[in-house]
Amino acid sequence: MIDSMLDRKGTYAAPLMAGLLLVGGIFGCGRGPGDAEYEKGMRAIREGRLVRARAHLEKAVRQRAGRGDTGPACNRLGMVLWELGAPGDAIEAFQKSRTRSPDSFDALYNLGYALVSEGRAEHAEEVLTEAALVHPQDAQSLQLLGAAFLEQGKWDRARQAYERALRRRPDDPALLCGLALAEYGAQDPSSALKRLQALTKGHPGYAPGHFNLAAVYRFGFNRSGDADRALNAYLEAAEGPDARERAARLRRGETPPPRRARRTREEDPLGLEPRPERDRAAATEAFGRAFRHYAAGDFDEAAQWYTRAVEHDETYEEAFYNLGLTYHKLDRLDAAAAAYRRALELNPASARARYNLALVHYQRGNLREAQREARAVLAQHPDHRSSEHLIRLIRENGEERDGEEE
Repeated sequence: MIDSMLDRKGTYAAPLMAGLLLVGGIFGCGRGPGDAEYEKGMRAIREGRLVRARAHLEKAVRQRAGRGDTGPACNRLGMVLWELGAPGDAIEAFQKSRTRSPDSFDALYNLGYALVSEGRAEHAEEVLTEAALVHPQDAQSLQLLGAAFLEQGKWDRARQAYERALRRRPDDPALLCGLALAEYGAQDPSSALKRLQALTKGHPGYAPGHFNLAAVYRFGFNRSGDADRALNAYLEAAEGPDARERAARLRRGETPPPRRARRTREEDPLGLEPRPERDRAAATEAFGRAFRHYAAGDFDEAAQWYTRAVEHDETYEEAFYNLGLTYHKLDRLDAAAAAYRRALELNPASARARYNLALVHYQRGNLREAQREARAVLAQHPDHRSSEHLIRLIRENGEERDGEEE
């Protein structure tokens, strides 16, 4: 995890059985290969005998090889491995569960949880965006997605994720705390301060709120007296032996404030340089120029103007989508995929952006990812013929190519 001045533990950290999703029933003995071992493994989990549970579940996965229901066993195995302190093996098991049960929310959530907890935020972002699409009313996956954005310094997108989660759980202290962190990182310390003041008043026993408030007082406003009072409240509410040391480090100024992340062109194929403040009017003007160049077939010039549009306003979904189309025309597939993903971050329900992202994966030979995205479109729009056609092409070994959907 990135060590910042703000206490992020309250936003997503939890023990295995509380943080990961354990759902579904137990298969009866003798119903098929691996079912007896699966039942033994689940019984061992309930009894707290995790080493034995691991052995039974590994056998169940091996015996079910080739069957279509190995996903749940891989998911349970991942949970056991996580609890046994083998995060790498757990993530591998969750990835197998996701592959074998691509529409399973619990497989996506558990993989995202593990990736965020292990500091693999960029990969977690992709997984949790998909989880939020599969189960759009779930606040937990949005909370984790916000945490993944925070780890990468994507403050505006973190704020959007937390705001969406708060529409489902309006007074959740962890969500309010995460939103405050996103606001601070987006250079809006006044909003962060007001939110944390209200949070600590409404939830006086929520320790991370007091710690974050102290940090904002100290680093955002240089109000050391208020920071000390907030830290005293933190120590009254905090649990665990590390609380006093964390408070002491903050008092000494040894915990640095977060910095706005700047991504390089190597890390971000779009190479954007966002303006300090949003300007939708300037973005709209640039969008209009880009559209005219695109219509005239001048795709290089169109890409430059669409880029200016999203730099003026990083929340401009239509501009990101059109930028993806433009790079698609230029056969710059990495940049096209990045633009489509940005459009999806702003609107996960966009079927056209998701279909075109699937098409990019297909054109690059990433058939599994292409199929996953196309299936996600069909989950929302069962009559989406382009996605149906793309899946048929994938099943035919991808020998043909489909056209873009504008």
